[in-house]
Amino acid sequence: MSTGFAGSRCQDERRRRRLAGEADDYDFDDESSSSRDDDGSRDVDSIGDEGEMPPGDVRVSHFPLGRLISPKLWKLWALGVLGLLVGGNLLLAGTTSTVGDTQFGPGFAHLFDLAAGRAVKPFATLLLLVSTQLAWFIWWVRSQSPRDFDGRFRQWGWCVAIGMGATLAIAADLHLAWAKTAMWLWEPEFWHAEVAVWLLPICLAAAWVLRTLHREMRDCRSSLSMLWMATACGVCIAVLQLNVVTISLPSDENRLMSWGLELSACWLLFMSLLLHARHVVHVTPDPAQIRPPMFRLTSMLRLPKMPKRKKQAKAATVADNPADESIAAVTAEEKTKKPAKRKQKPAPVKVAAEDVPTPPPVEEELPTTDEAVADEVFEEPPTEPETLSADDEENAEAPASIPTDVQSMKGLTKRERRRLRKQQKEAERAAKSQGRAA
Repeated sequence: MSTGFAGSRCQDERRRRRLAGEADDYDFDDESSSSRDDDGSRDVDSIGDEGEMPPGDVRVSHFPLGRLISPKLWKLWALGVLGLLVGGNLLLAGTTSTVGDTQFGPGFAHLFDLAAGRAVKPFATLLLLVSTQLAWFIWWVRSQSPRDFDGRFRQWGWCVAIGMGATLAIAADLHLAWAKTAMWLWEPEFWHAEVAVWLLPICLAAAWVLRTLHREMRDCRSSLSMLWMATACGVCIAVLQLNVVTISLPSDENRLMSWGLELSACWLLFMSLLLHARHVVHVTPDPAQIRPPMFRLTSMLRLPKMPKRKKQAKAATVADNPADESIAAVTAEEKTKKPAKRKQKPAPVKVAAEDVPTPPPVEEELPTTDEAVADEVFEEPPTEPETLSADDEENAEAPASIPTDVQSMKGLTKRERRRLRKQQKEAERAAKSQGRAA
């Protein structure tokens, strides 16, 4: 017997999630709990933008890899500011590389020239590579969640694959190589074909990643805000690549703006994943609750359902024959009628001990044959005596035609005995009702 949770492909995984979901309390090691309380419990509880951790959630900071992510926010932001300073200095060095031949020498100009991007491109590649590693780490932590029955943690694996592809594309200019190959093979002729050939697949993959990460980061506002700022930078890069908006700037300033947007997008994505890694490690690894969308485009564009052919044919026949319409209405009313309630049997009437004559004592004999066992008298359990009024005692008379002693019933069959007892009870009930009416 196996419980088929969606996203749980292995029987052991289904059993683990079922047992973990049914458990109410989670016991951790004393060492891990004490270290967590000493290091970052106050900082985690003081988070204002992520909310308090609901009772019963599991934190995986007791794992060794959980120590890589600090629970203190200022440490993470210090790391982010350090990366931002490095990127800003690289851009600043690129702007001064044009005059670096006379001030810093030709080697400085060759290294930091923004046209070649020898220093800026490796830094952007490094940011994307670290972001991919953080996504991989989040995937591992999310896989430890006992409440992720839908298997939503597997979407992080696809995000890791897309991130690795983007890292290789920036490092080796694979997107440009693909564009030249596509232009050589098919020779497409449409608007900005050389750019659209590589930009369109990247935009589709980025849209899927944005949708996935937005659903996963709903409980962490800081990481979600960073994600949307990185998306805004990516949209600006796409607009500049397609020349949708023409900006009259010198070539050096235009190059500085494009590299600045690219580094900003990579840095914002890195900070978003870093803050979300802290959330899943020190707050909760459980998936965020899926909220219903405010505007459902599919429901607005959905066509009305067509009626079935049988119903259409039946409606057409009723319209042609108005006599059949009344018959159909009558049958519909009969179907909707509630079933009649069954009458309850009247409660058995208790007979007073004075009306029933006491039979003489009979010696009990053990039955020797099957016929003797069949003719054995089954006596009813003694009933409590019922006090009757004077009028009831006068009117309650048992009929003489019905034998009441055991000796007279001894030669009768079981069916005849039951019939006689039934007649006796009915006669007593009728006598009582007559007495009450009088």
